[in-house]
Amino acid sequence: MWPKSARARARNSHRNNPPFPFRQTASRCRSMISNNASVRTWRKNRRMTEFDTLSEQRNVQARHLNSLAEFASPLMPRRPLFRTALPVFFLALFCIAPLFPARAYTFIADPPYVWPNGNVSMVLKLGSAGRTLLDGETSWDSVARKALFAWNPYLGTIQFAPATQSPGVGSDGDQVNQAFFNSTIYGQSFGSGVLAVTTGWHMGTTRVEADVTFNTAISWDSYRGALRWPGGQLLCDLRRVALHEFGHVLGLDHPDQAGQSVSAIMNSMISNLDALAYDDINGVQELYAPPPQAPAITTEPQSQTAIAGSTVTFSVVASGSDPLSYQWRLNSVDIPGATGASYTISSVQPAQAGDYTVVVSNAGGTVTSATALLTVNVPPSITSQPQSQVATAGNSVTFSVGANGTAPFSYQWYCNNSSIAGASGASYTISAAQAGDAGDYKVRVSNSAGIVDSVVATLAVQSPPVITAQPQSLTVNVGASATFTAAATGIPDPAYQWKFNGVNIPGATSSSYTRDNVQPADAGNYTVVAVNSAGAVTSQAAVLTVNQPVSISLSAPTNGAVVLNVRGPAVKNLTIYASPDLVGWLPIVTQTNAQGSLQYTDTAAGGFTRRFYKATAE
Repeated sequence: MWPKSARARARNSHRNNPPFPFRQTASRCRSMISNNASVRTWRKNRRMTEFDTLSEQRNVQARHLNSLAEFASPLMPRRPLFRTALPVFFLALFCIAPLFPARAYTFIADPPYVWPNGNVSMVLKLGSAGRTLLDGETSWDSVARKALFAWNPYLGTIQFAPATQSPGVGSDGDQVNQAFFNSTIYGQSFGSGVLAVTTGWHMGTTRVEADVTFNTAISWDSYRGALRWPGGQLLCDLRRVALHEFGHVLGLDHPDQAGQSVSAIMNSMISNLDALAYDDINGVQELYAPPPQAPAITTEPQSQTAIAGSTVTFSVVASGSDPLSYQWRLNSVDIPGATGASYTISSVQPAQAGDYTVVVSNAGGTVTSATALLTVNVPPSITSQPQSQVATAGNSVTFSVGANGTAPFSYQWYCNNSSIAGASGASYTISAAQAGDAGDYKVRVSNSAGIVDSVVATLAVQSPPVITAQPQSLTVNVGASATFTAAATGIPDPAYQWKFNGVNIPGATSSSYTRDNVQPADAGNYTVVAVNSAGAVTSQAAVLTVNQPVSISLSAPTNGAVVLNVRGPAVKNLTIYASPDLVGWLPIVTQTNAQGSLQYTDTAAGGFTRRFYKATAE
């Protein structure tokens, strides 16, 4: 306890005429100063508090809870039992706070008086109710304790710690916080209709004592809901009055008397409101907000693998005091606009792959998440297509493809839509192409992000011509027709060109050649050349022999001799026969390898009366 000579002792007296309005301190505070120290005056919220210049200052806040007569119905005029010196209208009790109201709470001082961190003890000396109250309680101390505990969930740096003592009147200025019933406020009259008064001491802006005196002249009970007026007299709810007075203990003032219209237990008039309201809670949290809890990440962003063009979302879950702010980063560089608990990339591209982190901040600090790796896989695309080819049988053929995208790639080559076993590289080689290898080739390229097929490349396999049927030699008579025929294979099909004695025969370009009306001059060697883009081949020669009819002529006899001239086909042997009677024929001469002509002189002709001749070719 401080010596009274070192502090100015002040009492706020309240002379409020209406019965039971919640009232702030009277508009004027009379201070009794125990020494000659100079006095300064500070005015706020229609209240004047006087204090001396000593370092130890005492602030006595007298906070009144006055009741307002309840309406019999909403349409009836209010009926206060007494007039109030500073009227507070009943309408103020029913103002509805907006969803996000502006600050309306007020403090007893500016800067406000607050308790130091830790437990704030409140000694309850209210005692037993002596009966069962309307809410089932039997102890006034229990009712007041619940009012204290109603504030605790919203107090960060302090907590009410109630204790109970035997009923009795507290002591002023002993640095012990007490709540009790009494008929006066430490010897000073309550005044008409005053329900309770809170008095307090402070040093600088630090609270050091607060006492709550409940008026024994009031009819008390404890209940919830609308105020009760049995017989037209207020049955006062101690719990809601205690809520209000303990708000003064914490440092809150009357928002309605600061010109605010808000629903609050701290308004200066008791009302049907029986619990802490939004404004009450905000006000006390402004005074005793806990130190901000630094952010902590509870769910880290996860690494992802995505296909280019898809949507990617990173998210984080963090704890800590609100508000939390977020900043996502890519490779340690802030991403503009990425300031939410999640970050979405609607059409991800390879350039956006990398290390993602999020920095979570609040007033208590900053934390950076673990790194989440984003891998962006690009589906394959063909950059160089396999090309169609024409190859000669036996030669090597290679198809190749170029692809872009995310490696590694897989390849599968196809011929005529059938997969080729073992053909699984970026190129496919046929070491010795054959006719059976001809067809349509393509390759399917795949990776973890997709599949793409190349265009079709056609392979044509050429083979040079081969004579499969040689032309045959012919012997024909003069004037007859001679046809030579040959057959050849090759890829592509070969063309033909017939030759006579090595010279092209104009127009003779099919697999057969016919010479009409053969003459002796047509006799000779006939060949055909089969040709395609892979090569050419010449057939063996076919000899055309032109047979002349055998003819014999003779000259007039000379000295009994006859000269015989025989012409015929170019065969090996020409023979001349003679007969005296056309019946018996005797060969008279044979010339081998006659080459179609024979001349012979028959010296024996003179010995015959008549003689006939013929010739044969063999």
